[in-house]
Amino acid sequence: MTENALAGEAALRLAEKANNASMAGDMAGAARWLKRAIDLEPTNPVLVAMLAALRRATGDALREDKAWVKLGILSPEMSAAARGVFNQADRWLTGRVFAPPDSAGLVWVPGFRLKKDSTPKKRLRRRLETAVRMARRFADAPVLLSGGLLPGRTRPEGDVMAEYLIAHGLSPSRLIIEDRSRESLENVLFARPLLGARPAVCLISEEPHLSRMCALVDLTGWAGSVAGVAAAPGRLAPADKAATYRDCLRLMLLVKG
Repeated sequence: MTENALAGEAALRLAEKANNASMAGDMAGAARWLKRAIDLEPTNPVLVAMLAALRRATGDALREDKAWVKLGILSPEMSAAARGVFNQADRWLTGRVFAPPDSAGLVWVPGFRLKKDSTPKKRLRRRLETAVRMARRFADAPVLLSGGLLPGRTRPEGDVMAEYLIAHGLSPSRLIIEDRSRESLENVLFARPLLGARPAVCLISEEPHLSRMCALVDLTGWAGSVAGVAAAPGRLAPADKAATYRDCLRLMLLVKG
């Protein structure tokens, strides 16, 4: 393996550590890991875009600007695209008020990690309780349940979610189970065939995860419109903003790159 390849692998591991730190709320630690990754691969524009996202999430405008300057030198095209994606995501992160839409062609519930006995945790039960209400409100809309089989569990989330809704009076004929996705971005990617066929999507999750999911769907343009319904309130922390920017950047690279 060449020296460049070794550096690339090491940088990738550091970027993963940065992501884990960010998810744990250690934003300063995440920045340190990312800067170490950039030191190994100083010409990697994705790493610099990730650093810009982290700086924006923490409100560090000065350091964010420095990251954009560096990114603009490395890849003007990626700089413009990433900045546009983050700005679009900000529409869902700043002052967003969620409320049920007037109409919906699809009610969509992303899954959440099950208990060890493969029963729903409280967060997922709240999403499903809200889904029951929205399914009754939009009686003609199918209900999409997104969630695959995670390590250490015996059943896909989608199957467990379907059982819950059927037990609460929903007809099995209304349910669409997507049982491959294991995280938020995959929820969106694997739902693409369904989203493109619906004029309006009613998306259910608790805040702040709802902001991230709505931002991702909005970014794809696959649905005619997306309206978020909060299963529970929540405070938008820097870690939540960073996760939204991160997934939107990943989506940009996968779909629009």
